[in-house]
Amino acid sequence: MPQLSPPWYTFWNKVNSALGNDPNVSVGQLDTSSNPYVIKVTVSDQNKANALATIVQRNQVFGNVGVQVQILYQGQPAVPVGISSAQQLAKVVQTALGGNGWFVEVQFRGLTPGSKQEVVFPIFQKAVIQFFNDDLSDYYSNFNGVVASVFANVLSGAVAGIPVYNSTAKS
Repeated sequence: MPQLSPPWYTFWNKVNSALGNDPNVSVGQLDTSSNPYVIKVTVSDQNKANALATIVQRNQVFGNVGVQVQILYQGQPAVPVGISSAQQLAKVVQTALGGNGWFVEVQFRGLTPGSKQEVVFPIFQKAVIQFFNDDLSDYYSNFNGVVASVFANVLSGAVAGIPVYNSTAKS
């Protein structure tokens, strides 16, 4: 009988593949010694660490198993940045993801023409993140995810009430 990867390992692989594609970020192994499980993300730059702490989903729940993502700078928890506008959030996204090989740019605009609701769009490479995952629907048992979709699982969908829509580069 095949053994399938639990969803918390899939999530760890997504965090590792997405955030770990930055020379200033190191993603530790999934610590399953207590519930919630812990993923420690160590960042070598304090501003980047605080920015990541602002935009990364810090808690995930998979049935009765929780996973907590801890963003650390010099062994201490990073402090999320207070956000009051889409323009400020876009700057924080740039700080958090600048240097990440998947990240292209960040834009913000109204949700629709004339809309007062502003949305932030982190824009990522047109590429696929792939890792082994016991996926029975893939011949080689791999997970295959468009980069923007993987980041959508790792980053918060909204920060301070401002929607974050992960997007793929035009070309």
